[in-house]
Amino acid sequence: TSASILKVWDDAENQDGLRPSSIEVRLSNGDVVTLNAGNNWTATIENLPAFNAGQRITYTWNEPTLPTGYTISGNTTEGRLTTITNHHTPETPENPVIPDRTTTPNITPAKKQSYIYNPHTADQSSLSIAMISVFSFGFVCGIALLKKNQHND
Repeated sequence: TSASILKVWDDAENQDGLRPSSIEVRLSNGDVVTLNAGNNWTATIENLPAFNAGQRITYTWNEPTLPTGYTISGNTTEGRLTTITNHHTPETPENPVIPDRTTTPNITPAKKQSYIYNPHTADQSSLSIAMISVFSFGFVCGIALLKKNQHND
């Protein structure tokens, strides 16, 4: 059998720069693997014994050394895959820059004209045009059928 490990980082895309370049995780049989960005923070150990004395072996993973500033917020196993999630709450700056929401977006005159004159999904002019088109198509088909029936008589 095999056992796989996936490391997930919950740290706002490493905003504070604390994420280590690699970590070591240990399988319950003592095997150690190194996870890093190069292996997408994942590894698999193959050819593990599935049974011991007739009992199915359940393999578990752990992270012996937790990176500074992180906590383990999840360690779940589904089938042969264990996912360990490390969490770090990013620092909030003393004087955060808050965007001014009172300004209007920068819309060029061309974009404004396009928005005003082009019909948008489900607006009234689109619905009217669609209804007129369907009615006209039905009317033309009806006339064509009448002429064909008159021609055949």
